[in-house]
Amino acid sequence: MASGHSKFFHYSFTFLPMTSINTPYTVDNIVCENDFLRQNLDTFMDYPSRKRRVVLTSSVAESPHRGQILSAVKAFYGFNPDNDPYNEHDFGKVVIAGEEYFFKIDYYDYWCTGGVDPYQVRPNRLMTIMHSSDW
Repeated sequence: MASGHSKFFHYSFTFLPMTSINTPYTVDNIVCENDFLRQNLDTFMDYPSRKRRVVLTSSVAESPHRGQILSAVKAFYGFNPDNDPYNEHDFGKVVIAGEEYFFKIDYYDYWCTGGVDPYQVRPNRLMTIMHSSDW
């Protein structure tokens, strides 16, 4: 520097709490995440991630009505106190061609080795779509 002065840049940092990891979830957070998984299940079947996965039992995967089953699960919004007592949108039943099918979302730890309480940690989600006889 010709003038003999050096330039100093002063940076100001703000450290924010890691709320998405450490803050317990509310039921609204859980519903939002579960609805997102259900409504986008095609994406997570084709491109599973650690955070969200969708599996079909063989009775659903091999069903001639597979497309109708998946469409009905994606469009499902018939949650009520009988099938959703905790208001988490993690279970439902659809009827296609006179057959009952269930979907269930389970919550797992980071490595998907054990179940967790979704109100305590941010869980990985696994949605299983099955025929009622698979239950």
